[in-house]
Amino acid sequence: MAVGNLMKGGFAGGLASYLLADVDHKGEVRFRADLIGGTVCGDTAREIAQEFDDLHQLRPTLGQHIVHMTINFAPDDRELTDKEQEEIGRYWAEQMGFQT
Repeated sequence: MAVGNLMKGGFAGGLASYLLADVDHKGEVRFRADLIGGTVCGDTAREIAQEFDDLHQLRPTLGQHIVHMTINFAPDDRELTDKEQEEIGRYWAEQMGFQT
């Protein structure tokens, strides 16, 4: 069974830096942090943040304009491929009303 956690915010730079950092919020080394899907073009935290900031300029009065969703699977679930994880993420986004 998957468990999701949705967080909203307004600082794309902080989120991109956190997600692509070599360590997590506890300072522990990340084993893997890959971009496997989505609609952003950038590869670095700075490029991704700039892209989100540019999009935010289209609706500057929108307060919380960043959504970060984590989906955690049970330890006994089989390991999913990147393609399967991308499909799950796309399905979730579409069901939440986001354009993919």
